[in-house]
Amino acid sequence: MHGFRGGHSGIDINQGRGNAIKLLARVLSQAQATAKFEIIGIEGGSKHNAIPREAVAMLACPPIQVRSMTTAFKKAFDKIQVEYKAVEPGAAYTLEAAEGRDFALTQDCQRTLLAFLMAVPHGVIAMHPEIPGLVETSTNLAIVKTGKAAFEVLCSTRSSVASALEATRDIIKSVCALAGAKADLKDGYPGWMPNLESQLLKRMKELYAKGFGKEAEVMAIHAGLECGIIGEKFPGMDMISFGPTMKNPHSPEEHVHIGSVGKFWKFLTAVIDGLSA
Repeated sequence: MHGFRGGHSGIDINQGRGNAIKLLARVLSQAQATAKFEIIGIEGGSKHNAIPREAVAMLACPPIQVRSMTTAFKKAFDKIQVEYKAVEPGAAYTLEAAEGRDFALTQDCQRTLLAFLMAVPHGVIAMHPEIPGLVETSTNLAIVKTGKAAFEVLCSTRSSVASALEATRDIIKSVCALAGAKADLKDGYPGWMPNLESQLLKRMKELYAKGFGKEAEVMAIHAGLECGIIGEKFPGMDMISFGPTMKNPHSPEEHVHIGSVGKFWKFLTAVIDGLSA
């Protein structure tokens, strides 16, 4: 499974882009209903903060079943192409012969792995109730790896609300429990709730209008920022995040608007001068 757009697991999570791991699991699950093949392993994703663009399944199939498996795969993927034609025009899959392996997952492991990948949440969990268009909570099924003894799945969860982040992680823990898997929760980016009444924001808007002759457009983004980490250690600290314009981070389409870099520097120096005056 390849050719998906991927993107930032926070900023792009509401764009409806396909997750190659989730969709590969769906194709395999549907194909196994009509064709006989064994799953040796599944690999997909590369970074915790990127939507997976590619995923690969290693399969074992009797020669007599290759034709039916090929037909089943095409039928399942054709449905995906119709669903994602507007956002994933480059999505594709290939079936290639490979050297044999000396093991395959047991039937129970195959069922559990596919069921887990199908069930574990991915995408937007909740939108912000006060800021139109802003994702409040989301989770990304980021990486999957399988081996002889176990399979490992990495999910990255985000929220500007600490309690919502905890609740979403509890959902993933529950799916793990149902699958008989161990959930290992690592520290992530703490929530950083937007404060539209910030005095620092008010002052920076004044400096922006003075420097550029127009009102600043204030926005919140759904992404992990150092502000969340700092805010957790210093509760109540007034903070602002700003920088040059970037598009499609964590994907081959990533780029920065060169003209915005100079504008960012001009504003930064004006802020330093303005706040120290």
